[in-house]
Amino acid sequence: MGGGRHVTSGIFIPKPLPLTPDLFPLLNNIPMKKLISLVSFCFILFAFSACEKGDPGPQGPEGNANVKCQKFIIPPGLWGHYGTAGQPDEGFSVSLASDMITWDIVNSGAVLVYYSKDGNNFMGMPYTIPTGTGPTYQFSESWNFYYGVSSITFDVQDSDFFTEPPQSNTYFKVVAIAGSVYKSCPAIANMTYPALKAKLQLKD
Repeated sequence: MGGGRHVTSGIFIPKPLPLTPDLFPLLNNIPMKKLISLVSFCFILFAFSACEKGDPGPQGPEGNANVKCQKFIIPPGLWGHYGTAGQPDEGFSVSLASDMITWDIVNSGAVLVYYSKDGNNFMGMPYTIPTGTGPTYQFSESWNFYYGVSSITFDVQDSDFFTEPPQSNTYFKVVAIAGSVYKSCPAIANMTYPALKAKLQLKD
């Protein structure tokens, strides 16, 4: 907490005022019970006044302590191939550290991921992209993600099981949402990124 104050369990402890000799004649004329009450009242008043004027603490990521957002830029060379080409469960993936995904987030919160090829237009994941339209359609490209405590994995698979690795930078935005926020508004799981950004006051 700012201001150089000593804090214990969130309670501000003010420094006692010194008793100077000129105060003793006045104190002697006050009954003991009233004196104790007066000192207690002044102590409480001073403590509350000091707490109200305290400096604000540091702001959480994206301006919300219950919602955190992290952006990843994945270069082409970082993707690793798994499986056998032409066989089911084949594709490319990359796993990265993400400290904002805590046990509480995994247990009771939510993790939302948005994907972009250009870093501007983000689509919610899982996300499937057809590789053509009409008679030229051949297969689709599916983007997915998996997460655990302190980690996030991005994954891409082609429906024909001959997945091509990304040829340029790929962009992801990962949003970790505390359970208290998610449970109060579960509809955010289906929001577009612009809608989520406005709802949770995220910053790019």
